[in-house]
Parts: sequence; structure tokens; C-alpha cells
Amino acid sequence: MVMTISSPPKLSQTVAESGVLRSCVAALVLSGLLSAQSALAQQANEIPIKIGETNLFPSLRLDYTQSDNAFLQSTDTVETTGFLIKPSARWVADRRLLSLVARYDGEYGVYSESALDYADHEFNARATAEYTSRKRIDGGGRIKFSHQPLGTNFTRGVVANSTLDQVEFIDVNLDGSFTYGAKKARGNLEFGLKFDYRSYQNNAELTSGSDFANFTPYGVFSLRISEDTRALAELRLTSVSFGASARDRTDLSLLGGMSFAATGKSGGAFRVGSLISNFAASNRDDTTTFVAEADLFYEPASFSRFDLTAQRAIKNDSGSPLSTDDALSIGTDIRLKWTHNWSSRVYHVANLNYSTEERDCPNIDIEGTVAGLEMNFVIRRWLEAGVSFNANARATSECATAENSETDTDYDRQVMGVHIRATL
Repeated sequence: MVMTISSPPKLSQTVAESGVLRSCVAALVLSGLLSAQSALAQQANEIPIKIGETNLFPSLRLDYTQSDNAFLQSTDTVETTGFLIKPSARWVADRRLLSLVARYDGEYGVYSESALDYADHEFNARATAEYTSRKRIDGGGRIKFSHQPLGTNFTRGVVANSTLDQVEFIDVNLDGSFTYGAKKARGNLEFGLKFDYRSYQNNAELTSGSDFANFTPYGVFSLRISEDTRALAELRLTSVSFGASARDRTDLSLLGGMSFAATGKSGGAFRVGSLISNFAASNRDDTTTFVAEADLFYEPASFSRFDLTAQRAIKNDSGSPLSTDDALSIGTDIRLKWTHNWSSRVYHVANLNYSTEERDCPNIDIEGTVAGLEMNFVIRRWLEAGVSFNANARATSECATAENSETDTDYDRQVMGVHIRATL
């Protein structure tokens, strides 16, 4: 089992969460999770519980954090301390051409400011089958019960004595794909479907009409241009339906890019392209948006690795008490992570994240940054401890015709933490 105490970074999950940075607690949880996941040597030493011919990897993580700005305010900041309990279990069944993986991750937060308490749960499952050398099927699903910390998204600008609760929501994500063509064939074709659904569970006065569902069929053609490089062309058609039908739209995306096999010191993939949005409301013109996706890594040495992820896309879950309901929000999220093993017993994880949220006037643009460092010390094969520090900030900018002002929602925040982690 895994025991840990650490500074939590669970930074706003990709651009799909509030384009604003989530609470520093959230940011630190991400850092802690990344450290656990990227410490390959430690993971390799985990001992599973055998269930027939499958393996179960249970874990338990405990976090302690101290923050100097609990409610993300620009003035009259409130300090808070918190404990997080994060149980998880990963089940793996891998038999020749069939692979099954299921996972549960829980997170319970208890703070000196009780308004920040929460309980999150996430269930994931995925199956991959290769029934001939030219035909492969992949599919999976996720259901997530989560929250938006006070001071972000719909509750941006909330004050410490507010009666508002943290916004709670349920996410459901399903996807499936079929690929035709041998892995090393000159050309491959992939067809797939994706379905995403979000339902807000409270604060109806803020979230009414913001529930949404996406349905996306897509096709990808890849062409081998060298032993480890393929050119990509992708076409997507997305139908987006909101609780408030005036926001409904259809997106057509055309993207091109490249993928690099993980041979040598680098690998990953990137795509860039254009997205054309057609709105259900007759009084809204079509819009064209530049979109991009990247997931790349570089390993200068076997003990050091850099990971870069980036995304620019339309945000469906953007919310603010001062924003126009049907305002289109463009989110950009860039994350750089550096994992370095100084020895078999000492390693660190450093992260630098930058995000923006752009909207047309009279709405407010938002910019956020997070910088964090976590040092870990392996005491035994099954036990490690460490310390961490994260700093993040949010800045808003308004246009000349802005009717509302969010300048008082700018903030700076620092979170410190200690942790221990144990595995079977």
C-alpha cells in the first residue's frame, strides 16, 4: 500500500477545466502525482497482489499542505492547512494481444477552513485488442466526481465569508477507435468516436444552463515518412449541446502534424489546425479558431526526462459570475515537467505551467502561472519521503469597453508541503 504526505498539485486539468489555474492545493497534488508516476524506478519495484493471472496495485497517499491564500484573493488573504487522503487501485490484465486496465483514484481533502473540504472519485477502464496484425481496437471510459475549488471558474472572486459552496460536477468520458494497417505499414487509417458529458451538481444560480455534452466522430490518416516518424492528418466533427440551447454549436476541425516513435532520446506527437464553429443561434456568425495539441518528451540521459504538453482549444467548461453566458472562451495550457534522478535514492520533479483564457469583450481575459519543485528521498524500496513548494498566480486584463471588472481577482499564492509514500 502507498502512504504519502505531500504538497498537492492537481492543477486545473488541462484546458478542459477552468482556464483559470485551480487552487494551489490542486496544483500541488498534480506535482505529487506526477512525481509518483514519473519515478519509474520506484514504480518498477511495486509488488502487486495476484488475482488469478492479473495484477492489482493498491496504494494510499497522505498529504499535508500549508497555503497562504486559501480563497485566491488579492487582499485580506486567509492562511489554511490541509490533509489529503488519496487511495487508489490499479488492475492490469495483459494476455498476448489483449490488454485490460482499470483504475480507481480517490481524493479526500480536510482543511482548517472547512469550506474547502471535498471528496473526489475517479474510475477509469480501458481495453486494447490486436486481433490481426492489421486490425486493432481500442476503447475506454471514465467517470469522475469532482469539484472546482472556491475562487476558480464560477466562484472566481468569492470572499472568505461567502456562503457559496465549491462547485461540484460529474464528468463522463467514453471513446473507441478502430485502426487498419500494420504498425510499420506505410499508411494507417483510424476511425473513432468520443463522447463527453458534464453535469453540475450544485450552485444552480451560477451553473444553470452550463451542463454540456460533446459527440465527436473522427478519422486519422498517418503516413510513414521514416523509420520512426509518421505524418498525421485528422478530421473531426463535434456536436456540442448545452443546457442553455443558445450556446449549442457544431465544430469542424482539420489538423495536421507528426508523431515520433519512442526510439532514441525523444518521442511524442503534435497537431495544429483550424476549427470552424457554427452556432445554433441565428444571430451568431461562424468563427474560426487556431487549435493545437502537443505531447512530447526528451531524455538527455537515462536518469533525466523532460515532458512538454500543450493545448489550445475552445473551453466548454469556462464559467465566471461576471461573464456573458454565451461568450466563447479559448483556452491555452502549456506544461513543462522535468524529472531527474540524482541517485537511486534521491530524485526531483520540477514543473512550470502557463495558461490563458481569452474571451471577446466585454468579458475578461485571464492568465495564470504555476512553478513547483518537489524533492523525494527513497528510504526503503517501499518507502519514500520528501518536501515540496509551489507558487502560482492569476492575472486578469479587461478591454476598453469592459462593463465588469475582475481586477480584484488577481492573486499570488504559495503552498508548502511534506510527504511520505509507501508501496507494497
